[in-house]
Amino acid sequence: MEILKFIFSREYRAKVVNAFTEEVISLCYEAEKSIFELYSQNEENIDDMEKAS
Repeated sequence: MEILKFIFSREYRAKVVNAFTEEVISLCYEAEKSIFELYSQNEENIDDMEKAS
């Protein structure tokens, strides 16, 4: 029964929510970084194609 009190305690829920939020922010940052890198690479490819024509 004590484990249930711990799991449903306010402090535990706050820790879980904070950890989840940090993970989501980290994943969003990584996704944004990847998209920016792909966009930059695409721009370079377009520039190279324009120079070759």
